[in-house]
Amino acid sequence: MVQSPVRTPSPMRAPPVKPLKQPKPKAKDPSKREMSLEEKHKLCIGLQSLPLAKMEQVVQIIRKRNGNLKQDGDEIELHIEAVDIEILWELDRLVTN
Repeated sequence: MVQSPVRTPSPMRAPPVKPLKQPKPKAKDPSKREMSLEEKHKLCIGLQSLPLAKMEQVVQIIRKRNGNLKQDGDEIELHIEAVDIEILWELDRLVTN
C-alpha cells in the first residue's frame, strides 16, 4: 500500500506591526503627552520649510513662553529637546495648518 505524504501547512507569518499613531492632544488639554522622536523630527523639518510670515509666529510663540531664544542675525537656534511640551504642540499646529 502506498500512502501519500502528509502535508503540513507552512507557518503563517504575521504582517509587520506598525506602531499605533497616537492622536495629537487638543489645544486646551492641560496634560499634553510627550512628542515621539518621529513627531519631533517631522516638526523640525516642518519648521525649516516654513515661509517667513509663519517663522515670525514661531519666534513670537517661543518668546512668549521662553525668553531665552538664541538669535544670531537672521538665524535662530532652537534646541527641540529644551522646548516644553506645550510649545512643541503649539508649533506643530502652526506647521501642520
